Amino acid sequence: MAAARQIGRVFNYGALAEIVPNELKAELSALRSKHSSLKETLNSLPEKPVAIDFASYSGKINPAVISATQKSYQSLVYPRTPDTFSSELAALKKKQLEVAEAEIKAADVEIARLNGELAKIHARKPLEELTIEDVLADKPEWEREINDDIKNHRWPTI
Repeated sequence: MAAARQIGRVFNYGALAEIVPNELKAELSALRSKHSSLKETLNSLPEKPVAIDFASYSGKINPAVISATQKSYQSLVYPRTPDTFSSELAALKKKQLEVAEAEIKAADVEIARLNGELAKIHARKPLEELTIEDVLADKPEWEREINDDIKNHRWPTI
């Protein structure tokens, strides 16, 4: 009976609690208890509503009223709301996964670049052994700037 009413989605609150920031854990706990309460209420209800015994009212109420009420009651239809949100959600999820994959690829490229920079740093001489000639050989633009400053009498002030 209750299985027929399940939406088809089971929430794993434990996994959700692992990724939720600490300041939102109280709200998640409240949501979990509210969900549990609503689920218990739904499961306690019968699958189909109890049928109304219109015959028991025949001696107490005008038969025309009973007949009209019974006719109206039996003509009631409870339409199920169509699910238009799931397809939009699936499309959004697909788009977000594509964005995430692109970000992962970009991050991998950046990691490779940074690992190359790190390898260059590790390949350098230790600071204790480094000379001015080594630095200027590595940074020729610095040598040009220094020579230009000397030539044009621009001295840095401290």
